[in-house]
Amino acid sequence: MTDQVARWILSAAFAVAAGYYIARVAGQWRTRPRLGSTLGAGLHALMGIAMIAMLWSAAVPIMLYVTVFTGAMLWFVAEALFAGPAAGVPVASGHDAWYHAMMMGSMVWMGVVMSTMPPPASAISDSGQMSSDEMTSMAGMSMSGMTMPVPGSGGMDAMSGLPIWTKPPCVLLAIVFCAAAIRLVAHGLRPVFFRRAGTGTSMTAVVIGGLMAAAMAVTFAEMA
Repeated sequence: MTDQVARWILSAAFAVAAGYYIARVAGQWRTRPRLGSTLGAGLHALMGIAMIAMLWSAAVPIMLYVTVFTGAMLWFVAEALFAGPAAGVPVASGHDAWYHAMMMGSMVWMGVVMSTMPPPASAISDSGQMSSDEMTSMAGMSMSGMTMPVPGSGGMDAMSGLPIWTKPPCVLLAIVFCAAAIRLVAHGLRPVFFRRAGTGTSMTAVVIGGLMAAAMAVTFAEMA
């Protein structure tokens, strides 16, 4: 796939997921909203929107990005410790709040990775030229596939310029999200293929969760 094709496919996946969670939030407010369920769905909608923004732009300050998703991660950790599973954002596990905390933590890690990239816009001297050291730091920053956001760029660019120490965590996260996507989709479609009674979790909710996990797996695989 070309850069643009990869971006559009992942953007569509995150847009579908974000739209689903926004619809859940809107539906819950019409009835009796439960803070944990509504906030959990809202955070996942925000995550989908943030991923789309990351694919195409670098307009959001990294510090704000990291702060917001650190707070989201701590919310799910607190829910896992004190409130049990999070309704409305299910996974095929009894420890779903921990999984959602990991998802938000992965967004924090993306912010950390983004902060390691050279800032091309600010690297330009008053004369409008870049020094030899700055030119060297910018070398080799193009690659096929998706790209990570760089200040002043139009999307996820310069992934080949990532420090080597960022690679192993990205590989691990890609594997974890891939496994989660397979488990979620298999769990959601099990009643269809095996004609079993459905679980208490909406099949749509689980499949959407799997879609989002798959998109995250592809993103981290490209980063690695």
